[in-house]
Amino acid sequence: MITLAAVHDANKVAAYLAQCAETPKHITDGHTAIVLVGSAILPTMRAVFDYLLNIDITPTSPLTLLLCGGIGHSTTLLRDAICEAYPNISREEVEGLSEARIFEKAMRLAWPVLCDRIDQGKIGYMVEEESTNCGANANLAVDLMLSRGISPENLIIVQDPTMMRRTIASFEKAYDTLKTQSKPKTIIPWSTFTPHLSLEDKEVRWDITGFCDKNASVNELWRMDRFLGLIIGEITRLNDDVDGYGPNGKGFIGHVDIPEGVLQSWTRIKAMGGGR
Repeated sequence: MITLAAVHDANKVAAYLAQCAETPKHITDGHTAIVLVGSAILPTMRAVFDYLLNIDITPTSPLTLLLCGGIGHSTTLLRDAICEAYPNISREEVEGLSEARIFEKAMRLAWPVLCDRIDQGKIGYMVEEESTNCGANANLAVDLMLSRGISPENLIIVQDPTMMRRTIASFEKAYDTLKTQSKPKTIIPWSTFTPHLSLEDKEVRWDITGFCDKNASVNELWRMDRFLGLIIGEITRLNDDVDGYGPNGKGFIGHVDIPEGVLQSWTRIKAMGGGR
């Protein structure tokens, strides 16, 4: 049975991984690109599309949306989630589609005004659908932007909150590897919500207050065992040792400093047997 202390530990690790859930302030100076990375967590998708639907765009603050994601380990989960949330989209329609194209199909169905803004050229639009992992998401998204001559001053990254910190590190690594002068002045993480658990009547539940997506449902979030496995696995990858993805390990990302308190919480959760 999970304890209140374990819930607090899970929340601490999740908040660290999510990094920043607050909606970015509208940037009125310079080109801004928003990269929505594929995942099965639909509240992130809806938050981005709603944000773009309501934002004011001026000649001094152009905006580009990049949908990013091929067919990877969570694509089947995304197909299931989309068909559940949008009954007008059949399983046959999304079978074989990349995560980016599945997002696009939902956008075309449920955000027609946003699609009009894109079709009229008011919002730039790109699709990257070859990447199959976090590092490739970053590398191929950056390559695509540079190939189109897009060098945004501001880059907003939206991803599954459990993967946000590693995704930001991957984009930083992609730009640093290219040694390009086109690196954005600011790279902004936007997880759209921070996963938060509560313990009520000895039952662990999701607390969805504070989500940017006001239509979010707990049924659209992770199964509890999957969630615990994901946050444990993410700290393992971020930790800069021989087992991690940093310079002292596989070298996929730069060094990441993990606060000692987060590492202690992670160690206790792992001891519960929730690791992958």
